[in-house]
Amino acid sequence: MSMEVPIDQIKPSPYQPRLTFDLEDIKGSIMRDGILVSLTVRKKDGYYELVDGERRWRLAKELGYKTVPCDVIDIDDETARRMVWKVNTLRKEYEPNEKGQFFKKMQEEYGMSLRGIAREYDTEHHTVKAYLNVFKLPDEYQQMVWDRVIPIGVIQELEEPFNSGLYNPLGRITPEDNPQIFEILDRVTREKRFGAMEVREAIRPYLAKLREEQIEKAKEVFAEVKPEVKAPETPEELEKVAKALR
Repeated sequence: MSMEVPIDQIKPSPYQPRLTFDLEDIKGSIMRDGILVSLTVRKKDGYYELVDGERRWRLAKELGYKTVPCDVIDIDDETARRMVWKVNTLRKEYEPNEKGQFFKKMQEEYGMSLRGIAREYDTEHHTVKAYLNVFKLPDEYQQMVWDRVIPIGVIQELEEPFNSGLYNPLGRITPEDNPQIFEILDRVTREKRFGAMEVREAIRPYLAKLREEQIEKAKEVFAEVKPEVKAPETPEELEKVAKALR
């Protein structure tokens, strides 16, 4: 249903991934021709929630519009989440920090699993995990990822040490607790050609050592709990033990 909706009855979507909005590239067109493409909204209790057209809505408010043309659609929350994500990404790819904050919000506020987020937003599971792992880093390193100084692909290559549990009690990864990780991240910032493939090679010795330490810890646990049970000796056996302990 198409109709004119009072602008003060429209609210932005809680599922909007965008953190910044560039209005300048559409300002001239709207000032000259008005809003030619209707906004898409859904009816809520006492107001309308945006599904598509937040830039047009923001600019209309700035220009003093009282009403804006809207297509009112009837969709549930889950469909609204998917639509907001997809219509925005079709226009312009999200910035790394927008993706990271959005995935974090979906996990913490809406209780979505990693695989659920990946499936819902057409993203690889390991990529979603990489974005969430960024939040374990100190703020200055997080900013380097958001600024693309450290590619998200590098964080993805570091998934195993990031998730090994070798970080401080606050859930953060620090140079003091994990010097090997930060040696690699610092190399990435210094050396332009030191990317994901180079990280993969550089991290191998550390991963081998990490697995050895995990196996030794698992042996200690088994020795205390069930001495007669054979302790794990391979990464595959260790993974089974880890799942059982979790």
